[in-house]
Amino acid sequence: MKSSWSLILFVSIIVMFVLNFYENNLPGQGIARKTLYVLGGLDGTISNFAIACIMFYSVFGPENWWHALLNTKVLNYIGILSYSLYLWQELFINRTDLLINIFPLNLVLIFAAGLFSYYVIEKPFLRLKSKY
Repeated sequence: MKSSWSLILFVSIIVMFVLNFYENNLPGQGIARKTLYVLGGLDGTISNFAIACIMFYSVFGPENWWHALLNTKVLNYIGILSYSLYLWQELFINRTDLLINIFPLNLVLIFAAGLFSYYVIEKPFLRLKSKY
């Protein structure tokens, strides 16, 4: 059973990399691009299924290197900040020529806004919630 878990993770990650490669390297209106579009490409059915398999493996899979990686202090802290990061990411990820949207400054700004939002807004409200 352990080998089938590893196969699920491996195939899902490979599918994501292959989709990313083809999405970015296929010519304009060819049959391959149209097929990829119909199947969902990076923002549709195939990638969503691969992501679901990776999440399924992460929750129910064996306790191995993947489990250890996901339980590191850094990733746990990012998980705590995840809602605040989610709220702010759209402002800094848009593809524009603005300085706030240029990599890697945009990542720094996302984390700065997320930290501010978590400690100044979210955490005080969570304390109020537990108080009442």
